[in-house]
Amino acid sequence: MSKNGRTAMIAAVAAMLVPAAHAMHVDPRGLGQVLVFPYYTVNGGNDTLFAVTNTTAHAKALRVRFHEGYDGRGVLDFDVYVGPHGAWSASVTSSGGDASLARLVTSDPACTLPALAAHAIDFGVASFAGENAPTGPTGEADGGPSTPDRTREGHFDVFEMG
Repeated sequence: MSKNGRTAMIAAVAAMLVPAAHAMHVDPRGLGQVLVFPYYTVNGGNDTLFAVTNTTAHAKALRVRFHEGYDGRGVLDFDVYVGPHGAWSASVTSSGGDASLARLVTSDPACTLPALAAHAIDFGVASFAGENAPTGPTGEADGGPSTPDRTREGHFDVFEMG
């Protein structure tokens, strides 16, 4: 066996002996640093209600990121600060009409950055409209619309920053 053949065999055997690395561990109690909410919708007159609870004695800084459902492009990002053993709740609703934007609404007094004027903020279309519109030979590389109703369903994540 040649030197290169021996080296390849040793590398293959070593790779089989290395334990598998897991990218994510799901805590059986549902606690952790990342929450993935797989679906929100405001279509058909629906609202999506959710709450995040801090189960520790320390304040938490959280990043909340919403993505539209067609291609996963960002439509709203903000930070929320939750006190010890506190909770923060909000809802995703329609800003009005069938072709309108989704809107985040909360009556929770928790601090957010940017501050939520009147406890509400509309989702944005900047990631898929205007100069950021996906263009290609057919006009739209991802095939999705560039209209505000694209924000009306998708998914969102909550990340613990500290």
